Amino acid sequence: MNLCISVTCRLIITFKPFLEFYRPVRNSCSTREWYRERIAKLDTSTEVGRRARLVFFATEGAFILRAFGFMNIDQQEWDEIFTDIEMFLSAKI
Repeated sequence: MNLCISVTCRLIITFKPFLEFYRPVRNSCSTREWYRERIAKLDTSTEVGRRARLVFFATEGAFILRAFGFMNIDQQEWDEIFTDIEMFLSAKI
């Protein structure tokens, strides 16, 4: 089996329960529009805009990991994560 197909299969098996749980949100037009509107406000032709897009995705990912209990993140680690994200946005990382 080709490595790419093997990795893809593993990802599907790993994330299938999450995708099934998340299906109503994933299929929601209003949710997709809300996210697209946020990203559309960024000028991703610039480094700052691209960093802002990554920060947006990072904050959303951290929130989902914590909110759905996929990762235990205590308040200290939560604060550290967002300090790192802020530093990345301001190009200090």
